[in-house]
Amino acid sequence: MRYTAIITMTLAILVGGAAQLSAQIENAQGGYKIEQQEVRPPLSAMKADLIDKELDAFLASDTDGTERYSRSYVGKPLLLYFWNEDCSDCQDLAIYLQDVASPWQVLGMYSEHSETYTKRMDGQKLSYPTIGSAKFLSDGRFLSGLGYPKVFLIDAEGIVRQIIGSDELSGTPQSNYLYISEALQSQ
Repeated sequence: MRYTAIITMTLAILVGGAAQLSAQIENAQGGYKIEQQEVRPPLSAMKADLIDKELDAFLASDTDGTERYSRSYVGKPLLLYFWNEDCSDCQDLAIYLQDVASPWQVLGMYSEHSETYTKRMDGQKLSYPTIGSAKFLSDGRFLSGLGYPKVFLIDAEGIVRQIIGSDELSGTPQSNYLYISEALQSQ
């Protein structure tokens, strides 16, 4: 059995690497564990799918219990900020985003439950509303492949004009804020 496993692993490596190797791992019941490779389009294609299109409508409660309807933000430009508990710098960036200048509105989208958000913020209140349990929005239509944090810039007519993914927000919270500020000024 030991030699069979070594031969199988060697063959798997020779014919294509880890994807075949994972299909050859025997589970406790004698069956095989099959792993599907996740195939995603490039980030640029994912972003292009939403750019210059109307923001999808959503209705969700913020951490204070107030219902937020996406269409109620039409009339002023909107910055949607998606962040989660696992992102170490996201909370600091959320605090920096309180300084976004008018006419921009900011709406936070925290992926975990409101109780988790309250605990994470440790009593600190942001100056803009934040929707808790927004994972359904972020992982659905709003591109889970972009990671956290991510920012959507929506114009006054409700059209998505720019998407800034975690690949572009990989610096310090302060440098990320400056990057976002420059993007806001160019809109």
